[in-house]
Amino acid sequence: MKTFNIFIIFLYLLVTPGLKAQNILPEAVPMDPEIIYGTLDNGMTYYIRANKEPEKRASFYIIQNVGALLETDQQNGLAHYLEHMAFNGTEHFHGKGIINSLEKHGVAFGYNINAYTAYNETVYNLSDVPVDHPGLLDTCLLILNDWSNYLLLTEEEIDAERGVIVEEWRTRRTAGFRMMKKFMPVLLQGSKYPERDVIGDIEIIKSFDYKTLRDFYHTWYRTDLQAIAVVGDFDAGEMEQKVTDLFSKIPPVTNPPARPFFEVPEHDETLYTHVTDKEASQNSVDMYIKIKAVNPGDKGVNYLKEQYIRTLFNSMMSTRISELLQKGVPPFVTGTVRYGGFVRGYDIFSIAVTSKKDEDALAFESIYTEAERVRRYGFTEGELKRAKSNMLTNWETYYKQRDKIDNDSYASNIQSHFLINEPLASIEFEYNAVKKLVPEITLEEVSAKAVEWMTRKNRVIIVQGPDSEDAGYLSEEKANEIIERVSAADIDPYEDKEAGEALITKDLQGSKVISTKQLEQFGAVEWKLENGVKVVFRKADFEKDNIALSAYSFGGSSLVETEFVPEADMLAALVSTYGAGDFDNITLQKMLTGKKASLNMSLREVTESINGSSTIKDFETMLQLLWLKFEKPRFDEEAHNALMSRYTAFLSQMNNNPQKVMQDSLTLIFSNYHPRARVMDESYLKDIEFDEIERIYRERFKDADDFTFFIVGNIEKDEAKPFVEKYIGSLTTEEREENWTNHEVNGPQGKTVKEIGMELAVPKSTVIVSFSKKLEFNAYNRQAFRVIKGILDLRYTETIREEEGGTYGVSANITTAQYPEEKVDALILFDCDPERANDLKEIVYREIEKLYTSGPEQEDLDKAILNIIKTREESKQHNSYWLSTLYSYYYSGIDYNDPANYEDILKGFTIEDIRSVAGKFFKDADVIDLVFKPVE
Repeated sequence: MKTFNIFIIFLYLLVTPGLKAQNILPEAVPMDPEIIYGTLDNGMTYYIRANKEPEKRASFYIIQNVGALLETDQQNGLAHYLEHMAFNGTEHFHGKGIINSLEKHGVAFGYNINAYTAYNETVYNLSDVPVDHPGLLDTCLLILNDWSNYLLLTEEEIDAERGVIVEEWRTRRTAGFRMMKKFMPVLLQGSKYPERDVIGDIEIIKSFDYKTLRDFYHTWYRTDLQAIAVVGDFDAGEMEQKVTDLFSKIPPVTNPPARPFFEVPEHDETLYTHVTDKEASQNSVDMYIKIKAVNPGDKGVNYLKEQYIRTLFNSMMSTRISELLQKGVPPFVTGTVRYGGFVRGYDIFSIAVTSKKDEDALAFESIYTEAERVRRYGFTEGELKRAKSNMLTNWETYYKQRDKIDNDSYASNIQSHFLINEPLASIEFEYNAVKKLVPEITLEEVSAKAVEWMTRKNRVIIVQGPDSEDAGYLSEEKANEIIERVSAADIDPYEDKEAGEALITKDLQGSKVISTKQLEQFGAVEWKLENGVKVVFRKADFEKDNIALSAYSFGGSSLVETEFVPEADMLAALVSTYGAGDFDNITLQKMLTGKKASLNMSLREVTESINGSSTIKDFETMLQLLWLKFEKPRFDEEAHNALMSRYTAFLSQMNNNPQKVMQDSLTLIFSNYHPRARVMDESYLKDIEFDEIERIYRERFKDADDFTFFIVGNIEKDEAKPFVEKYIGSLTTEEREENWTNHEVNGPQGKTVKEIGMELAVPKSTVIVSFSKKLEFNAYNRQAFRVIKGILDLRYTETIREEEGGTYGVSANITTAQYPEEKVDALILFDCDPERANDLKEIVYREIEKLYTSGPEQEDLDKAILNIIKTREESKQHNSYWLSTLYSYYYSGIDYNDPANYEDILKGFTIEDIRSVAGKFFKDADVIDLVFKPVE
């Protein structure tokens, strides 16, 4: 066994003083000294890191350098199939033993227990595992051990999983996926990538021989291609000993085949392809230029600098395009010019645009012109200065909150190190590298990248869109003509307009706190200002550089006339593009350079809502934004028209999209065709009037004393108070008391059953069963329905997915509402083979009936409760917990921080309790029973 942590620590100690004293960086990037890193004699690599986010939790990963590209033609899809089989029987955990063992400790399948397969890797994880349950950490290591080398792969379990994989195949066959299958042979011409799509060949999935799967497993699941990563709240030295003792026993494979690297051949000519699909809802033109990535052995400090340059380039290009989309009539719906990763060993420079119908040529010429502009003239000093400032600010916040980097984030970085040798530096090292390298990056270095990347070699143009006879798509000839014409055209340099610095020039008088109420149960205070505004404050330092603001006032869109519902629905999205005060949104964003402060106003059904966040140093800026959006809101008709133009283009072909068709149907049926329930279509957008947006906004956000404000974050009370008095204390008040109106937008009474036919490219039914009933809103019922949702998740996974192989997954959601009326809604949804829709739907009803007749199994009840409590413990380690708790206390009148309203209820639930609550709800609830099915 080789172990490297001592050498890494020694190297780090040598480097760190230099960083602090001389600001000198080494050529190599040292590994994070907190990571214990080694290789066992059998070739297996391991990484271990102690970390306390979340506290008393650990995450376990096995990273396999094995993916779909390693399959033979007869094994097409079996790398992914094998991933599924890892949860269906191992030497120490037969059948569903892995899932059952962990769920008994609140570790949930799908959320905490999961895996994924890609072209080049397969990764399994057990996340947020409690560390204080005796023997549980050893159990998790044993699971990783079995995943490495001891899968049973019994014939019974292999056959049982075929249906699940087929349904996953069915679910993932979207228009985007089908078009990708068509353009991949051109984009990755001459490589193996187009021959694989991870899910695989459906006929092979249905009929492969057991030996074929086992051969793939024994050939590629082996120690020299595997890494164990364990990160969490434990003693790292003790964990290393456990890992070496257990995993050293796994025998290496004798004379294993070499793990190949999959080349993507170069080409001098520009390749072109045009792909369509009946269900496609957008037109797009994408130009990709493939570029060989940095050699894995050359990823030192210069590589980090190159990454920072790319980040700055992408940021500045994104800002330019964003500005373009806010002016006049935008020539496209969305667009990007950026550099990024592609497939293993290759990067990509992309010039991509989503176009309006029949305007591919205009869109492509416009986005290519922006790329050519930067290739020709580069960026400006002002742009680079702002991009650097924002980047340094983001890194400063990340560094200050490094204790909140969670286990899975560390594991993700470890994964990248093992698979592609990405640097695995400590946060301290990279923060110092950013502070040293970013200020030194010159305008010439960043601007030169467009020249370096925009080459004719390895260039591919992909045109995509709906399969329509009258569509005018960009041809190969026209695309090349545009490229040549733009390359030779007169193009003006980008004009960068500087912005001022002061958001508010007016001298604000503010108003003092006239009364203080101690909220001892929350460690918070409630201030009443002279202008009548109520502010609730609590210091919370779980996130070290974060302050959050939230506010609500009753009324919301319920007070907006029915004819102006579209304006109310779209108000938040539209107003956010208008800017604030005297500044349009482009200028405002420039003025916020180097600051992390945001604030948004929105309308919900029964409330006007405000949400904001900032760092500690930018707390005042967040409150300035609040003052501006209350007292000097801006209504920019040019920005409004630009966004509406893009929405109209976006929606123009959405009726091709089955998901949009289903969503529109649900909106109408679930509201019983109420006039206030509008679907977003052409007439909806045409009804939106700019003047009405302004009227509604000014009406809803004009009386600050009708709001209750909440401020939670890492700032002292005495430091926050003067800012609150100055800015919130300067808000206009009218002593107006409002409440919401109940328009009774409810579904049909009784049971509604519908089958709705749709034209679908892949035969698939979507089953939706909804239950709704007025029921008292209280802490007991809320906890009961959380438990019922957890139990249904377990039951439907076991029955519809595992026993029947009928679907890839069932979604079961239950919501409890207090306003505008106290009610409960449950929604069960899944995709399946149309031939099985009705039979599988009967299982939905059967499991619910069992719940309110005989009650749940004790084991399912315990699993659901433990998962809720585990998640609750994790949430308490964040500032957002206290913001949510205070908000709920004022909004609902319930103190959820009190165990009597949460943990005590959960721990006291019996089978009879859950049976009783389920009966009160499900027995005579209104039911909507829908099946969307394919038709010719």
